[in-house]
Formats: sequence, structure tokens, C-alpha cells
Amino acid sequence: EPIGEAFVDDWLDHSYDTDEHLYELFADLGRLMAEAALMSELAADERDALAETLEKWQRRLEEYGIDEGFHVAIRALQTGWDDPALAAVMAGKGRSWPLSGGDDWLEDYLTAVRLRVLEACGRTEEYLNLARAARAHTSYAGMLVKLERTPEAIAHALKSFKRPDEAVVLAKALREAAAHDDALKIAETGLGLAGDNDDEIAGSSAVPLACWLRDYAGGIGRTAVALKAALVAFEHSLSLEDF
Repeated sequence: EPIGEAFVDDWLDHSYDTDEHLYELFADLGRLMAEAALMSELAADERDALAETLEKWQRRLEEYGIDEGFHVAIRALQTGWDDPALAAVMAGKGRSWPLSGGDDWLEDYLTAVRLRVLEACGRTEEYLNLARAARAHTSYAGMLVKLERTPEAIAHALKSFKRPDEAVVLAKALREAAAHDDALKIAETGLGLAGDNDDEIAGSSAVPLACWLRDYAGGIGRTAVALKAALVAFEHSLSLEDF
């Protein structure tokens, strides 16, 4: 809270009209505050008081065009772990989260924060249950790899992954676990998930995955796979570097 207060005041007093990058730290600070709030055993009145402080900061920032800041921390303080439906999901008794469905970016972001907290606290089964219910497929499969349940991770990936960016995250986790054949399998499968528009923002572009697989496979002597990936990378990027 002292760091946030000094940062907000200093930015508004000295930096808002010349800043090109510093404002991006507000989102990082908000995420860290959300994680701290979910890790702490704050009393209800403490949570309410801090949420009120963050709401004031957020209103001040929004007057200067900063829309992403403390929203996720405010939501974390307001909800905590109190929702009975959330408790049921983490206990493996719910199939979907959030219950409202739809496209709520803030709830999706908060779910990612919750997963980070659960992993940090060693609550792995609750992590898996929430990740599965939230359809956070890479998080779910990645945790299975960390728990040395690689066959389950592979099966889930082959069934659930829809984009190349999902495949590259799991492939990297498998490489770190020295499961090289599995990493190559997931990465090769991911090449077939590329969209037609090569939209890197949406995660549908094959280029990042293909470049990673090209270098990885080449480095461990799997030349045929490396060549296949190199061809895919160039066909989708048409760049001199990939040629």
C-alpha cells in the first residue's frame, strides 16, 4: 500500500504527460496486490478498507486514461475465497468457472491470479480442479507435468488444445522435464492448429511455435522435425530470417 500510494502520487504529479512506459507498472502492481490479498488472512474490515483505497486510486488514474490498474486487486479483495461456488469448484464438485460464463476479462485475469496463488501455496489438487473448470488448458496440463503425471498432460493436450500458443507452452514444460519425445509430439501437433490469418495476438499463428520447434529439434539432432518446422515457419512468415 505505501508503494502504491507513492507511485500513484508521483506519476500524477510528475509523469503522466511525458510517460510512455512507466504506467504499465500499475497493472503489475495491481496483480501483485491481488496475489498478496489472496495469500493473506485479512479481516473483512481490512479488506474493505484496502479495496476502498484502491478504488480511489483507480478513479484518479482513469481521469488520465489508465484503465488497467487496480481492478483485479479490487475484485480479489471484494471476493477473496468466500464464494461457495468457487469452493465447490476447487473441491472438484463443479464443472465450470466462472458460473456466469461469457467473456469477462477481469474474472479470467483473477482466475489466473488465483491459480498462481494456489500453486505458490502447494494446493495442487485445488489448482487442477479450478484450471479444469476454467478451461485453462495450458495451466492444467503444465501442472500435471510438474506433478510427473505426463501421460495425463499429453492426453488432455491432444483433446483440448485449439491453438499453437497452447502447444508451445506445454512443449517447453515437457522439454524442461526432459520428456523430449513428448515435447516434440505436442509441438508437431500444435503446428496443425494454426489459423488461416496468422494472428499472433489471438495465439493462432504457427510462427512462434514453428521457430521454437525448429531450433529445439535441430539442437537435439532431430533434423527431419527441425526441417519440417523451418518450412512451416517460413511459409507462414515469408521473412528473410526464417528463410
